Amino acid sequence: MEAKFWQDRWANKKIGFHEPEVNPKLATYFYALDLASGSRIFVPLCGMTCDIGWLARQGHDVVGIELVESAVVGLFEALDVIPSITQHRHLTHYYVQYAGRNIDIWVGDILEMTIRDIGPVDAIYDRAALVALPDTPPQYLRSRYTQQLIDLTNSARQLVITFDFDQERRPGPPFVITTEQLQTYYGAHYQLDCLEDIYLEALLRDGTPGRSLVWLLKKHG
Repeated sequence: MEAKFWQDRWANKKIGFHEPEVNPKLATYFYALDLASGSRIFVPLCGMTCDIGWLARQGHDVVGIELVESAVVGLFEALDVIPSITQHRHLTHYYVQYAGRNIDIWVGDILEMTIRDIGPVDAIYDRAALVALPDTPPQYLRSRYTQQLIDLTNSARQLVITFDFDQERRPGPPFVITTEQLQTYYGAHYQLDCLEDIYLEALLRDGTPGRSLVWLLKKHG
């Protein structure tokens, strides 16, 4: 899956994955991250999610990464703020203060980010990143992505939303993430706790039925 796939999706407004309101599972389970006020939360492949503004309004700094710049522009337009924009090598950095907190959004490839780019992170909120990436050869994007998160954040705790449905009937994205796959990606570094596992007759917007799962990942030890 190349960058052009997502750029075309945004250009053609085929963004059914975008939610116009705060994700209810974030609002319900955010407490499980057990974060102190002023913590810094990483939102990978963030698009223009409303969740970023919500996190800032809860008293936290937010850092995100998004491949498509128009999505980042839309994010700040929705927040009704004007960010400062600077260039750092192959990444573009958008920064603003919102609700008294810092929001740093990077435009570029998450696999090209460094620890210096992202800075210190206390937690990760992954609603639409893991499920957006295939894990097929030769790129193995999902495996590389999960290892990159571990490396960038020193295995910061995670709140992760996944799906389980008949992938043969409904090709991705989003992609099914089984419990076994999640364990393969993260089990060496994290304890995996399932906070929610419910079956929905219309899991996806096209009516595809399946299970919605919410996971808390906490570093071993």
